[in-house]
Amino acid sequence: MDNNDKRNLDSSDGISEENNLLNEVINDISIRNDKDNI
Repeated sequence: MDNNDKRNLDSSDGISEENNLLNEVINDISIRNDKDNI
């Protein structure tokens, strides 16, 4: 595995972590909206 491959792996890990954080925020907002609607 050369350095470019390693860099690509590192950056894709960062992206999936960001996506997980975004999904948590979106879920949080959805839950709040549901409570408002009840």
